[in-house]
Amino acid sequence: MVRGKMYRYAVVSVAAAASAALLVGFNGCNSEPESTTGTSTTTTREATATSRSQEETEVVRAAPGKLLVTLYFSDANAEKLVREQREIPKTPAIAAAIIRELIKGPTNEGLYPTLPRHLQLLGVKMKGNQAVVNLSKVRQSGYGGTAAEMMMVYSIVNSLTELPNVKSVSFLVDGKKRDVLVDAFDITEPVQRDERLIGK
Repeated sequence: MVRGKMYRYAVVSVAAAASAALLVGFNGCNSEPESTTGTSTTTTREATATSRSQEETEVVRAAPGKLLVTLYFSDANAEKLVREQREIPKTPAIAAAIIRELIKGPTNEGLYPTLPRHLQLLGVKMKGNQAVVNLSKVRQSGYGGTAAEMMMVYSIVNSLTELPNVKSVSFLVDGKKRDVLVDAFDITEPVQRDERLIGK
């Protein structure tokens, strides 16, 4: 009788163990694909985002030996400044190069010059995060009037403050401080970027 009971107990124990093993295996099969699928989806999304980021970077990358700069020129009504991106030769004097490009005028259709051709740039010096721009022949520019003068100032200021190390711009005329640039615009204090003037 004892042997019979022990035999039946052993059979029941083996059967229970087998059922438990099958149950664990079944649950394991169900959970593993979900984990793999989630990892695969995340990896695909990350790869796509990285690819898009690289593509966007490549769009604005300048050619070898060139710098990509952002210039601001006037719209047809002299009310807004409009961006124009341009490649220029690499130079350590990038602030001065930007102003010379502004003097050359826009190349995109529908944009208008903000600086006269005969305006002379005597130099640009950095004073901390402030660019000190020294101009000459300002009064002979023929760019009088509040709107035109404002376009002159902010085309320079907004173009230079595209550079990460420039936060404001101060102006000298023939190496001296002036109250106004031409007739009306106050340049006694450094001028900061004005995003409100930027159009599309």
